[in-house]
Amino acid sequence: MIKLFDIIGKGLIKLSAKRIESLDSLRGISAIIVVIFHCMITFTELDVANYGNHFPNSFIKVISATPLHIFWAGKQAVFLFFVLSGFVLTLPFLKTSRTEFSYKSYALKRFLRIYIPYILIMAISSILVTLCLNYRVNISLSDTYNNRWIHPIHLTSIFAYLIMFDYDLSNVNGVMWSLVHEMRISLLIPFITLFIKRNKLLKSLLGTLGITTFLWISLKIIFPHVNNDLIRLILESISNTFYYAIFFIFGSFLAKYQYDIINFLKNGSRVYLVAILSLLLITNEFIIKGLIAYT
Repeated sequence: MIKLFDIIGKGLIKLSAKRIESLDSLRGISAIIVVIFHCMITFTELDVANYGNHFPNSFIKVISATPLHIFWAGKQAVFLFFVLSGFVLTLPFLKTSRTEFSYKSYALKRFLRIYIPYILIMAISSILVTLCLNYRVNISLSDTYNNRWIHPIHLTSIFAYLIMFDYDLSNVNGVMWSLVHEMRISLLIPFITLFIKRNKLLKSLLGTLGITTFLWISLKIIFPHVNNDLIRLILESISNTFYYAIFFIFGSFLAKYQYDIINFLKNGSRVYLVAILSLLLITNEFIIKGLIAYT
C-alpha cells in the first residue's frame, strides 16, 4: 500500500508532464467499474439490490451490502471521475497567471473535448433508436434494462440533445448525463480555481463548497413546487449541476493542497487509515441498506 502511494505521489509531483499516469490508471479502473455496473444491473435481482434494499439470496447480499460493492459501484466511480476532472483542470491554473490565461481558448478546448464526442455519440444512438425501436422487451431482465428506447425521438428531445440539456437522455443513451454536467462545470472551474488560489482554506471552503451546497439544496427544495414543467426541469437540472460541482471542487482543493496531503500521508499508518475510511465512505450507502434490510 505504501509503495503504491509513493508511485501515485511521485506522479502528482511531476506537474511538468503532460499526463499523470497514476490518474490515468484511476480513470481506467473507474471506467471498468462503470462497465461492470451497467452489466450487472441488467439483471433484475442485482438491479433491485443496487437501487433498493431487497436481496433475493445471501450471495447477492454479500456483494451488494458490504464493501465488496466497490467492484460495481458505478455511481461512485463516476463521482471519482468528477473529482479527477476537477483536479486536472485546476492544475494548469495554479501555475498560470491571470494575464496568461485566455478563457476563450479554454472554453473552445472544453467544447472540442466534450461536446463534439457527446453529439456524435448521441447522433449514432438516435439513429439506432430510430432503426431498432420495435425491439422485443426482454421480461427476464431488469426494469433499468427495459427502460431504454421506449418511445420515438421527439423534436423537443433533439433540441435538448443539441443544447446539451439532460432531457429524455435515458431513452437514447442515458450515460451521457455525466458529460452534460461536466461541460457546464468545466466552464466554471477557472473562476472557482481563481477564488481558491487567492484565498486561504477556510474562506475558500465557505466560498466554494458552502455556496455550491447552499444553491444545490435551495433549488432542490424549490423545483418540486414549480407548476411550469419546463421551468421545473431547468431548475432540477441546474440543481443537479451544483451537486456534481461539489466533487469537482474537492478535486480543485486536492490540486492546491496536494503537497500538504502527500506529506501528511507519508506516515504509513495514515495511508492505511485513509484507505479503509475511503472504502467505507464509498460503500456506506450500500452497507446502510444492508443493515436496514437485516433489521
